[in-house]
Amino acid sequence: MRSAAAFGAVITEIETLQSAGGQSLLRDRPRAPLAEFREDEDFVAPALAPLDDRAADRSALMDRLEPEAAAGRSRELDRRVEELAAEQQRVFAQRLDTAIAAELGVLRQRRQDAETRLDAWEQTERARITAELAAEEQRFGERLMKQLREFEAELGARVREQELKLDGWWREAERLADQRMRAAIQELDAVPRV
Repeated sequence: MRSAAAFGAVITEIETLQSAGGQSLLRDRPRAPLAEFREDEDFVAPALAPLDDRAADRSALMDRLEPEAAAGRSRELDRRVEELAAEQQRVFAQRLDTAIAAELGVLRQRRQDAETRLDAWEQTERARITAELAAEEQRFGERLMKQLREFEAELGARVREQELKLDGWWREAERLADQRMRAAIQELDAVPRV
């Protein structure tokens, strides 16, 4: 029964090592019970040999076949470990792809939400700036009209002042002209007639 015990110890050791990492390589695989590896079924001694000879032959046969059986079991175990490693790699890649796809979905949703918020902010800012520009244009127009009215009032005052000056000059010119005409008439009247 050394072979069954050795094989059981190897499996136990592998399960202990793997479960320390959080996963067991053999957890999903059915394992043959250790009873299958009983020496009585694995090694059948010849029926004709004497009892002591049979025990000695059996012991020699066991000593000879035990390394071969252990090597076969080791090869089988290696094959199963490789299959489980490949399966775990496939499952890990599938889980990783699923996690990446889920994260990409979340990132796409965040991007879409950010674009929606940016569009809403842009429209709000555009409306605010348009309103501010309209108010500023209104204020500018009012200032311009006020300056224009002030200029018109000042211009009107200057025009009236110029009109008054021109009126004064005109009267003065008329007075001087009238005076000169009278002086000229008086000179003509003073000249003796022949």
